[in-house]
Amino acid sequence: MKNKKNTVLIEINDNKIRGIGVLWDYAGNPEIVTAAEIETTGLYMGRVVNVQEASSAIAELFSKISSKMQSDILGCHLILQSNKIQLHRNNAIVAFRDGEIEITHKQISRAKEIARMPMLSLDKEILNEWVDDYIIDGQTGIEHPYGLFAHKMELVLCILTLDRVDISNIRKIIELAGCGVESIMPISIADMYAFIGENEKKLNCIINISKNLYSIAVYSRNKLLKFNIYEVGYGDIIDSICEHNKCSENRALKFLSALNAVNNITTIKAHFPSVESKKINSIITACFTSLAKDIKEKLENQKFDNIFIKGEPANWECFLQFLKSMADPSLATPTPITIPKSQVLLPALDFASLLGGIQYLMTQTKKQKNHEENRGFFRGTVYKIKRLVEEYF
Repeated sequence: MKNKKNTVLIEINDNKIRGIGVLWDYAGNPEIVTAAEIETTGLYMGRVVNVQEASSAIAELFSKISSKMQSDILGCHLILQSNKIQLHRNNAIVAFRDGEIEITHKQISRAKEIARMPMLSLDKEILNEWVDDYIIDGQTGIEHPYGLFAHKMELVLCILTLDRVDISNIRKIIELAGCGVESIMPISIADMYAFIGENEKKLNCIINISKNLYSIAVYSRNKLLKFNIYEVGYGDIIDSICEHNKCSENRALKFLSALNAVNNITTIKAHFPSVESKKINSIITACFTSLAKDIKEKLENQKFDNIFIKGEPANWECFLQFLKSMADPSLATPTPITIPKSQVLLPALDFASLLGGIQYLMTQTKKQKNHEENRGFFRGTVYKIKRLVEEYF
């Protein structure tokens, strides 16, 4: 463990909590030491509904991770999927009274502050933000406006938010488990780093399905263009089970629970010995065809270069086959980024968002390091020039 620091990443997705323990060497290379997963009734759709249940589950998860890492967990990076996360696109205009002036970081920071103001009045907490476009004197498509002269600057700021009360509740259950929150990242950003990479220019879609909700995120040029979260329509699915199996709603609910729990026909057969395997297959097809149709409607027949699916029903062949029909040119097999060096056998797809979180942290560390090196070079150059001037005069 010498010369290494530890990091814990936690993912809260609907009612599931996943976590990984990571060791970093001084070169910035990660090594996954352990991974754990737990389900709790204290969370529902990514929101806290029972403080005691949720904090106990997180404490249990931390205990499993810390025992393998042989150290206490003081802080964690949180990746979050909640039905209250929203994507906003806010415009801000800065007009320069003194005629044309050179655009600097100061003017851009001021424009970003203006774009954030509506979020403060809505009592939202900003989870992530990025500039989608700069418009300089009516000219769009400018990525780097620094140093340009202009009379007017406009920017489009994309902001992912969550209600402050939900953030406070999540922080509370993690603190009750004996840990602090170092950062919070929406799962849509983590998934971008997991499946797409930094410099992807194609039009991609990531569908993230959990027990009670699913999200649809559209990306292009390493930016999130659209993001929406929907509830899974269990009413239609239960009706399908009742119709195919000629059973009561209570028995249909038990069947659906078995589907969510195991994703394995043999185990489901053990739960329902009187039901034939063919009928089980037909019920499963009815269940996930209903969900797939719902997703297809939400996508509004838009064609993508790739569609990535992550979630519990993704193992069902009928669900994948149905979605293949709407993907052009083809449905992408979920293959997340290369797993870092790991001491544990990690189910890559289940933990893909956490792997994306590692990649994001690596990217941010690299950017900070480059910034510090550039700043050090600049200061050193100024000092040398100053010394030469003093010696000469």
